[in-house]
Amino acid sequence: MKQFNSGAAVPTLNRNDIHGFVTLTEDTEVQYKCSDVYAPDCDGGIRWDDPTIGIDWGLTDAPVLSAKDKVAPLFAGFESPFVWEGAA
Repeated sequence: MKQFNSGAAVPTLNRNDIHGFVTLTEDTEVQYKCSDVYAPDCDGGIRWDDPTIGIDWGLTDAPVLSAKDKVAPLFAGFESPFVWEGAA
């Protein structure tokens, strides 16, 4: 996580990492910097509250979710668009 003098924090992720975040104030702005042009066919998601993952998001109210996040599958049903070629 890189912290700027303005108080902004920027997480650094590896390509193809699953990631999620929660903001606790209404005036939060989130921006992405990608390694290439956005390709919707390579975009995916998993359900934020998947019980097998068990993340405690620390929420006290119902979250505001994007349309995509509202219909995201459980991790067990996620079909990755990526192919791992590391195994021989």
